[in-house]
Amino acid sequence: MTKNIKTLSRLLTSILLTSILCIGLVLPALADNGPIAEGTESLQAKTAITKLLQMPAETTTPNATFNFVFKKESVNESKSDADKATMPDITGVIVTFADTDEGNTDENGIKSVYKETGSVFDGVEWKHAGVYVYTVSEEQDTYTPIGPFSASDDVIEEMSYSQASYEISVYVKEGSNGDLYIAAITAKIVQKDDSSEGENGDKVDPMPGTEGEYSNVIFTNVYLKNNNGTDPEKDAVLSISNKVENDYADKSKKFDFSVRISNPATVNHPERTFMAYLLNENNSVISPDNHVSSAYIKTDSAGRKYIEFTHNAALTVSLMHGQTLSFVGVPVGAIYHVENKAHANYTPGYELSLNDVMHSSDNGILSGSLSTKDRYVGEFKNNADFINRYKLVNEMGISVDNIPYIALICIILIGLSVYIIVKSRKNTKKA
Repeated sequence: MTKNIKTLSRLLTSILLTSILCIGLVLPALADNGPIAEGTESLQAKTAITKLLQMPAETTTPNATFNFVFKKESVNESKSDADKATMPDITGVIVTFADTDEGNTDENGIKSVYKETGSVFDGVEWKHAGVYVYTVSEEQDTYTPIGPFSASDDVIEEMSYSQASYEISVYVKEGSNGDLYIAAITAKIVQKDDSSEGENGDKVDPMPGTEGEYSNVIFTNVYLKNNNGTDPEKDAVLSISNKVENDYADKSKKFDFSVRISNPATVNHPERTFMAYLLNENNSVISPDNHVSSAYIKTDSAGRKYIEFTHNAALTVSLMHGQTLSFVGVPVGAIYHVENKAHANYTPGYELSLNDVMHSSDNGILSGSLSTKDRYVGEFKNNADFINRYKLVNEMGISVDNIPYIALICIILIGLSVYIIVKSRKNTKKA
């Protein structure tokens, strides 16, 4: 009896271990299936393609249409031309963007606009049951930009296209009534996109999104725009000016400004530089000699001298009254930061406009510095107009800026005097 119990125990242990081993083998196999869109005869499986269009902050979404190409790969694992000829052609799968699409801008200054196609295989007529495999990619160069992305053109745009591709498998079954329907769809990354989750060979969820979600079959494009020309006297996309005010202000004095400008986060060539010209009160280009280190002074094809700014590097430039630093060739969404450095007896202030619209203003303190903080370059003219005001002085030589403090001291002294007089009288009466 004992022997039988031991034998039974060993048998049960073997069965248990075998079961555990089988489960260990089955679970990875199931996990390998990955995301799948499932359907029924009454509600077929669906899939959609997502287009993510990224651009710098302050950029208007372009009116652009993108097309997706479906290449026939196999049916029921056969790649013969005869069998692939039975596969339906999948055409007309597009996504269209409009200039009214606002999208969302993140903390890095990247504006993202998502769009999704309709259900890709709706209305497709299948000739027979089977597993149909397609590779989908994005057709290149469907948007016609205005000029290459270069500071030498009047109006410039650039569209970079996704190089991603996905393998989509469509499982077509014959239903109970003899009609064919899509029972399942799977999608696998062939070539990873920057926006794709996972790695090449991983499966992704192909189902259309709901409530702000999207299919994970994603293609990402990046759009850049410049809408200014090459004439700094007329076409400046960013201007930084200086004025000096009040009766005793020295208009021959140079005021130092620390200027930093950075490419948008989406720019894939950060080595790109920026051109800034120095203008006088008459809005004419003048030499920047003695206004900036000579190491940063270059000469353009027209023989005019300009200041070359490098990406994200602060450079000190001095401006006199009425002078302007005029930038051309700056991409929309670039970030600029200007600091009016401290000058004794002057109070700095500024007015900012973005896209030709008044944006904000600020005033500093006497003999202090003042900065614009980080600001985005919009599509139209952007101005940072600084005013340095000399302290107010009357003809007696007393600074009007100090009058409030002098008045406060006087009030305190008067109050103290009254207190002493009253106290003295009380002490006299008591005596």
